Amino acid sequence: MQYTIKGLKEFVGMEDGGFNLTLLCDGKKVATSIYGGDGGETMTDFDKKSDEKVFKDFLKTLPLEKSEYFPEGLAVTPDIFIWGLIEKYKEEKQLKRWCKTKVVVKKEGAEEGVYCTFSRPYSKEFADKLRATRPEIIEIINERFLEVA
Repeated sequence: MQYTIKGLKEFVGMEDGGFNLTLLCDGKKVATSIYGGDGGETMTDFDKKSDEKVFKDFLKTLPLEKSEYFPEGLAVTPDIFIWGLIEKYKEEKQLKRWCKTKVVVKKEGAEEGVYCTFSRPYSKEFADKLRATRPEIIEIINERFLEVA
């Protein structure tokens, strides 16, 4: 079971940024989420009660979310989970943008979300050369988005 989002629309709210989006489970729409940017909770309206139950049961299977303020971890709430999906969505969108004109790589030991770029378009030849000469490169991000022929 994989949850993703689509149709993210962001706007300025009364206290911070708000959004609305569609929540998908295995590619099928299951809910709409809205956060008004007013400091309150994210409102998630499920298409069916059964989808809501499956989602909440899924959240119970996730490991505790550790943070600076809660080193022992917190149970993953719908808000925490959806905001995490938004961060992944935004990161993927940025990576796709970079990959249009640059070679983007992940190096061994780099923090999560930190990438290096080479100012040239991706080519298989250059990727092979990078792998041969730079053993610290663990992934060439452009290859995530290559179309399968």
